Amino acid sequence: MRELFLIADIGGYTRFMRGQAQALAHAQVVVAKLLEALLEASAPFTVEKLEGDALFLRLPWPKQAPPPALFPAVEAMHGAFTARQSAMEAARTCNCDSCSQMHALRVKFAAHAGEAARQKIGPFTELAGMDVILVHRMLKNKVPAPEYLLGTEPVLPLLGGAPPAVRLDHDFEGVGPTAAYYRKLPAARPPHHLAPLPLKIAARVMLEFKGLLYRLGLRTAISIKQS
Repeated sequence: MRELFLIADIGGYTRFMRGQAQALAHAQVVVAKLLEALLEASAPFTVEKLEGDALFLRLPWPKQAPPPALFPAVEAMHGAFTARQSAMEAARTCNCDSCSQMHALRVKFAAHAGEAARQKIGPFTELAGMDVILVHRMLKNKVPAPEYLLGTEPVLPLLGGAPPAVRLDHDFEGVGPTAAYYRKLPAARPPHHLAPLPLKIAARVMLEFKGLLYRLGLRTAISIKQS
């Protein structure tokens, strides 16, 4: 069955994760909170896989079914991301490299529709196929914007709105020439006012507690509960 694939990828993740132990632990906490915001706003998509700094989502799209609301879903996820980012910045009391740079993180989206097969390797299962490979290859592109939705020809009707999507063809590794279209997402962040002191204290306590779990090896990967 044909499915709509969507990846929400946090840009600047590799550079953000560099630094000494405290900054690295805080970076893991910050990215987890931003991924949680994306996840909470991801309906009607189902999360297929958490990929470090990205969410791989899917939505069944039978050929006779009405087109899904892709761009509104992306707008909702982007809005949740920026709102969580602004709220965290408002409550920030730590000036380590990671915390002081959290405002610079951005999120980009890649979408494609196609077929996929589920393969089982030991106790694990995952989606496989050229269409799955393509949507992942799309994260390495030449879109001239920090935040955007990039889609292929099959999802072009789902990129509607004003201004219209801009065509920007690519030659993706292992896939070949591919017609692609992008729409920019707003770069501005919601205005935020400094949080009250009790909220700042609570946020700092949770930051240090969760960061300690990472440093002690009690939490070695970002854990997000899927609904």
